[in-house]
Amino acid sequence: MSGDILYKYRVLYGKNGSLNEFTKRLLFDGQIYLSAFESLNDPFEGQIVPQYKGITKEKVLNLYPCLKDLPDFNDIDWQSESVTSYIREFFTPKIKEDLKKYGVFCASSDCNNDLLWAHYADSHKGVCIGFDAKKLEEISGYKILPVCPQDKRPEVEFSNNGSHYDEYIVKMLTTKSSAWEYEHEYRMIAFNPPKRDIYCFDAIKEIYLGCRIEKNKDFNKEDFVRNLKEVHPYCEIKEMRMNIDTLKIESCPLIK
Repeated sequence: MSGDILYKYRVLYGKNGSLNEFTKRLLFDGQIYLSAFESLNDPFEGQIVPQYKGITKEKVLNLYPCLKDLPDFNDIDWQSESVTSYIREFFTPKIKEDLKKYGVFCASSDCNNDLLWAHYADSHKGVCIGFDAKKLEEISGYKILPVCPQDKRPEVEFSNNGSHYDEYIVKMLTTKSSAWEYEHEYRMIAFNPPKRDIYCFDAIKEIYLGCRIEKNKDFNKEDFVRNLKEVHPYCEIKEMRMNIDTLKIESCPLIK
């Protein structure tokens, strides 16, 4: 990605009334966290196993030469559903085990999404942090990829050198049901990261306050904004406000 801003919606306060620790680290230390793949909230995560296409006897033999000694090997219909399903299920256990080694940071390209504010930012009482996507990639060393919502199992071209495996994993990590299309999601994906937390302070460019942020108990917006400006002097800080005429929530500059 280049020149784009990606947004992370976060709750601000926990149930005990204290500032959420992960949000505090993100806002004031620039620390993002690479979540374990199985901790994500979509029940289909890790279950969307792609279908192979383009399987041929030549490709299979190149990968597994010993198979040529199997009885009736030359009689196999490599394009049949039973064969492609068998090959898919054969690799599935290892792939699902490998998924546990990945770390994922999820964000959205949309900072003005009512549903995301409701679902991930404590019903508009939280915040939304905007990251320079290119800067985030440079600092972290990991690529950011778009999530592809769709209504059917994705396909991966079967290769004769095993290169399809990486694409297979990427498809599993970036394919979601079209029901999630409204999230406009992107993901930073890290294989077997040496640590789960990454400091990306310089990538933070925008901060938005939810339109109900002052409903947090004992919250003082003036103090909160002053603290933000001390650590983010060049960051644009805005607040979300309700427009009763359009029935939309809009962002407005908070500090010039």
